[in-house]
Amino acid sequence: MSIALNRWLDRRASAAAWICLGLALALAAGCRITSPSGAKVSASVIITNTAVADISVAAMDVFAKAGYNPKSATSKTLLLERPGGTMNNILHGAWSSKGTVERVRIRILDYPPNGHLVECDAVVVEHPDEFVMEEEKHVLGTGEFQKLLEKVKARFP
Repeated sequence: MSIALNRWLDRRASAAAWICLGLALALAAGCRITSPSGAKVSASVIITNTAVADISVAAMDVFAKAGYNPKSATSKTLLLERPGGTMNNILHGAWSSKGTVERVRIRILDYPPNGHLVECDAVVVEHPDEFVMEEEKHVLGTGEFQKLLEKVKARFP
């Protein structure tokens, strides 16, 4: 090969490497949005003219149908989990015999007038329920969680 061709290929390879690095960093940062509350979350919706208890019940039902089980709940906060899939176990190096879990925190905040802001933050947990070793990493991609919250919202007129 000629020297000019080698230089041209080197520049192309270098540009491709920078593009790949940029994409990898964007994915590693997680695709999170800024909620109207100012918090960085995976998804959010505003539901008007509905009681907090009704929103909680609807959220539990929608997320249960997606495979999530309740871990804890208060009047305005839900913590739900489901076993992590094979891809999460591969991506997050599930060295624990328990693998990974997908954990979702749902917060219901007052949103004037007559509304509630429902925020969802999703993480993958390595070493679940191992107090010292447990580590949370934000989920890549938020489309699934936005769709689930939209299903919750659709239950109310």
